[in-house]
Amino acid sequence: MSPKREWIVILGWIVCIGLALAGASFYPLADQGPVAILAYESVVIFFVTGIALLIYKKGLPEQ
Repeated sequence: MSPKREWIVILGWIVCIGLALAGASFYPLADQGPVAILAYESVVIFFVTGIALLIYKKGLPEQ
């Protein structure tokens, strides 16, 4: 995978993490306590990171 494609995967991962953290303040987590929000977000970030690592190791498809 070219360096440009590697940066695309990394940038996509950063955007996904940012959206997950921004979504923590909205429904359905708005009524929950901080511990529930942290537990939920840690699972989401774990899975998003796993998917990003799989894409990073496998590489983006060639056009």
